[in-house]
Amino acid sequence: MQTLKLSYKKATAQKMVTEMKNGKSFQRQFNFFGIKVISNTRGADAILGTRMMTIQTRHMPKTMSMQRDLVLNPDQLDTLRNHLHCWAFTNVGAVNESYQAIFPNKTSRQEEISAPLRVVAALSGSASLQTSLEKALERQARVKRDPDSPEDLLKEALENILRRSVDQHGEIQTWVTITQAMLEMRTLVDENYGKEFTTSLASIEKPEWVGRTLRQVYAEDPNALNARTNLYGKGLRAYQLSNEFVNEALKRGYPDTPDMAGVLPRSTDFKAFCSGCGGCPYRNRCDMQVEREKSDAKKPKGN
Repeated sequence: MQTLKLSYKKATAQKMVTEMKNGKSFQRQFNFFGIKVISNTRGADAILGTRMMTIQTRHMPKTMSMQRDLVLNPDQLDTLRNHLHCWAFTNVGAVNESYQAIFPNKTSRQEEISAPLRVVAALSGSASLQTSLEKALERQARVKRDPDSPEDLLKEALENILRRSVDQHGEIQTWVTITQAMLEMRTLVDENYGKEFTTSLASIEKPEWVGRTLRQVYAEDPNALNARTNLYGKGLRAYQLSNEFVNEALKRGYPDTPDMAGVLPRSTDFKAFCSGCGGCPYRNRCDMQVEREKSDAKKPKGN
């Protein structure tokens, strides 16, 4: 664990290891500097998590299949590795020059960890690749966030939903479903957040807890009836966010536009978040995708 925590930085990656030979112990210095890949289902501890980039995965939907012609065989993988090795040592000067231009001074830990990716993206000469990388690194900041409690996580999720509706649609989403709140929270933390075991359910995965907290803390009227509907085989229950919470969230999110809450139109369409799987921020976590694809496939072309 200590090696993993310190191997991202060259200055701290040198470790003395005690070995045994002919019944006698001796120490040897090892250099662990470099990228490490960990595959696990239990997540990482808080300290190690600050030295890592997390790649979220999920089971492939049953309606999809892997394109076998795009999978490299072992010989092709070896050839690709050798080409990349040659490229790296042929372009050491360019790599160093780019690195010094991007990071001329001491930086934070996260900037050090992301530095190699930014350098490679810069050397690629692809503006779209660099843009995609920066978006992915922004998501990493949300993944690494360690909220004090599930309540804090729910609040952050609701604020994100409000900001997205403003940024993408120019309107304020005033009704939120339990389902969307749960999907939004899943984008902020690792899938094992709040779990003692991988088979257990965290609070943020329990609709009854999310609904109760949403109603009691953030709803306009905790005693008011909620709205219900069915969407692609899933029952949705929505609550109206209180004006106080909406106004405060917009002030925090847009400090330069204090009157935003009184200017933008307000939307009551709580199903609008499910407008299409292609650009959906929840597409890697949503269990309605399969049913939606089946429904879309039955529609006549042109509709």
